[in-house]
This record gives sequence, C-alpha cells and structure tokens, in this order.
Amino acid sequence: MAPMPRTVQRGGPDIKDLKRDGTNAPDGSTGWAGYKQIGAGWNFSHVFSGGDGVIYAIKPTGELLWYEDLKRDGTNAPDGSTGWAGYKQIGVGWNFSHVFTLEPYDTTPTGPA
Repeated sequence: MAPMPRTVQRGGPDIKDLKRDGTNAPDGSTGWAGYKQIGAGWNFSHVFSGGDGVIYAIKPTGELLWYEDLKRDGTNAPDGSTGWAGYKQIGVGWNFSHVFTLEPYDTTPTGPA
C-alpha cells in the first residue's frame, strides 16, 4: 500500500507538515497525525504541492518558485535551515486569485507491462 499523502499547510509565514492516516472523519476531528513546523518566512500569495516532496510558492509579485523537501518526513528544522534543497524561480506572471493542485495517492504503474 502506498503511503498516505502529506498535506503542507501555511499558517501565517510558517509552513507545517501534516500527515493523515486514511481514517479522517468528515469534520476533520480524527485521522491526522498532528503537525510539525518545517519552515518559516513563507510570505507568499499561494503555496501548493507538486507531489513527491515538491512545493510551489507564488510571490505576491507573481514569481513562481520551486522548493524540494529533501527529508519528506516532517523532521526539517522548524526555522527551515535544514531539509530543503533551496529554491529556484521557474516562472513569472502567476498573478491568480486561486491556485489548486491534485496529488495522486500512488503513481506506481500497475497491470501488465
């Protein structure tokens, strides 16, 4: 069975790693393994997952940044000083009011080759 997806939540300028175990109640009262702060200073308009440890962030001025969480287990330093591959600017003009992404549970091919 593939590991359950992680959710990255921005709370003010801090970024938090949330893990779910697949037993989530509709009201969110169960199924979460808690969260750990894994970064600080994330003052972006939007932050969203690219899957497989990749996080995209959009600056208020429209620059799209790519980050990689190297540890992918919530053990990054709370101030973000360890566990990150740094960032790369990969786009401009990302001035949107809404941005969303869908991360699949498992991208492993199945069935006959």
